[in-house]
Amino acid sequence: MKKADVGFTLVELLVAMVVFAIASLAVSKLMVGATQAATENAESTHAIGLAQQKLEDLRNLRYIDLAAGSESRPGSEWKGRPFTVAWTVNQNQPIAGTSTVVVTVSWSRQGQTRTYATRSIYSQITAE
Repeated sequence: MKKADVGFTLVELLVAMVVFAIASLAVSKLMVGATQAATENAESTHAIGLAQQKLEDLRNLRYIDLAAGSESRPGSEWKGRPFTVAWTVNQNQPIAGTSTVVVTVSWSRQGQTRTYATRSIYSQITAE
């Protein structure tokens, strides 16, 4: 075997570099997409937690004290992004003696407003 026959040609090296570059771009695009999805999921999880906490806070109130409102309290931020919690109370819905409470959590991501809403029915319990 001659010494000149050992190794790769310039064309083979260039083809290998092009294939590697295309594969690298595809993998990097997948990584960016996965990172964005993970961030969106983390924000949604934080919003769900805030909504559940507000429902628990409202459950600790007396039935007659239920009223609509909104807040942006300390601790509701996630990575510097503020979250706003608002709730509505619809008296006597779906039936008399109950109230439907809807808690909506809002935040902004890339200039768009995102929301998560949950609903619960509270009933008036009277001691007899």
